[in-house]
Amino acid sequence: MPLVPHPMKFPFMANVMYLISDNSPENGGTRLIPGSHKWPLIDYKTANSEDIQKKAVSLTAPRGTAIIWEGRLWHGNGLNRSGAIRSNISTAFLQPWVKPQENHQYSIRDEVLSKITEKQKHILGFSPYGTLGGHDGSSVSPANFDPKRESIGILKP
Repeated sequence: MPLVPHPMKFPFMANVMYLISDNSPENGGTRLIPGSHKWPLIDYKTANSEDIQKKAVSLTAPRGTAIIWEGRLWHGNGLNRSGAIRSNISTAFLQPWVKPQENHQYSIRDEVLSKITEKQKHILGFSPYGTLGGHDGSSVSPANFDPKRESIGILKP
């Protein structure tokens, strides 16, 4: 079963990668497949086929660069053959109805949570959006969030 039940026909996420190290094909820099954000859904076997992988381009850019791409674009890292560590910082900007990959409600320490504003909590996804639920699928307000509740852990098929 795909992660997204149907292809999105509009942008809903922007990825931004800040390069801490120079990126090149030799050190496994990010690879993108131009135009893949317009493809229909394909399975992972097809996505990893030689024909598809031949379409990938490796990003080459110096440290200090910010690279931005539309979230539906197929991307991944290359193989680092350089022997050196390559470091980048990745983040994503999402439509408000899309929950982020990181569940901020369960990854923020109590002492940090007590210092952030209601607006910051909203940006981190603590608020429900319209009729969509909060962090646990219910329609809750940030005031009802219990940061001491343990994470359910890694989900496995």
